[in-house]
Parts: sequence; structure tokens; C-alpha cells
Amino acid sequence: MRHGARTFADAQGRAAIEAAEPLLLQRYRFGLRSADYLICMGCGVYVGAVFETQGAQLATINAAGLDLTAFRGHRAAPVDYAEESVEERLRRRRAAWMPAALNVSSRAASAEEQGVP
Repeated sequence: MRHGARTFADAQGRAAIEAAEPLLLQRYRFGLRSADYLICMGCGVYVGAVFETQGAQLATINAAGLDLTAFRGHRAAPVDYAEESVEERLRRRRAAWMPAALNVSSRAASAEEQGVP
């Protein structure tokens, strides 16, 4: 199942997120507006989240969205960040999320190319 969230990050790693069609990449911000959550408008899958800090982008990736064999059947560990302040949340992300490059194609797809009548 590709829907749902099973996110991971490796502070020592790097993430490259690419969107070939800018109109299919939806950014969403929850209440604290501390990160952009990336949704594929073509299939509705949550891809990951990014935020900018000190001139760099950091990300976490949704393994469920990638449908990786190694993650199938693993139970997700529930987490609750509701009590975090914005500063606590950003500090946790700076420590755990991985450096990232978010590349979005500069070519905007026409409605016809996207299959929209």
C-alpha cells in the first residue's frame, strides 16, 4: 500500500526529490507551517516533507510512497509531536532530517499532457 506514512531520514545521507511536472507537485503545510509536505497530485501519495533552515533544505522521505520491498510488512512506530513547540520541532528536524535537493522541472505541463479534459 503506497498511501499512509512511514517516514525516514538519515542525517548523514542525502535526498533528491524530483518532480517532472510542477503542476503535479502539491505542497501542504499543517498548523505550525514549519515544513512543506509534498503530495503527488497524480496518484495522491505523500512523498515526503522538506523545510529550509540556514540556507539549506532538509527532508524526510515517505517509504510507503516509494513502495520499497525492504519496508513492506514493517509496523510503523506511532509518534506524537503535538506537544512540541515550533523551536523544538525545528531543532529535532535539523538534527535528524537529511540534506535535500528538491528539483522541479521548469516546463509546466499543459492540461492535455496531464490527461485533464
